[in-house]
Amino acid sequence: MEILEGEKNMKTHNTSTRIMALALLVATLTINSTSLAGAAVNASSAARQAEVTTTTNIDFGGIKLGRGQNALIIVVCVADQSGRDQRPVDVEFMFYDWDGNLLAGKTETLLPGHASAFDIRGGVGIPGRGSELSPCIKILCDPADPRAKRVVATLQISDESGKVQSMTMRKAGEKPVE
Repeated sequence: MEILEGEKNMKTHNTSTRIMALALLVATLTINSTSLAGAAVNASSAARQAEVTTTTNIDFGGIKLGRGQNALIIVVCVADQSGRDQRPVDVEFMFYDWDGNLLAGKTETLLPGHASAFDIRGGVGIPGRGSELSPCIKILCDPADPRAKRVVATLQISDESGKVQSMTMRKAGEKPVE
């Protein structure tokens, strides 16, 4: 009777060992495949950034902000009317001084049908020269890509009270509408 009980304990121990080994194998394979998938995503992202050598810019020209004024760039990625192209587009917001020095900027990823904004207040720049700015948007995709033509940007100048003093709207690749 005692021998049978020892065999039963050994079979239970072997089964537990096999289950543990199988669980470790599955965990290892999962971690390895996740790492490979992450590396593939990072590689494709780097390749995508490398292949975007041409961009579409939306320039608003030179502006001069007075004390208490604010310049706000609003960018909208218009939804594809057919609903088939749901790819996001990367947009870079930039404010340069009139000498071409970057004063402020950020990059955003916009989904179709969504918007983002970036603002700067008067008084930013080189002391004694006022706020002489050149706002610009850079759409980080090939100009032939249909997404580039669906990006619309608006430059809004307002005062401390929030009253809009001027607004300029531009669509990528088109002349300004004021």
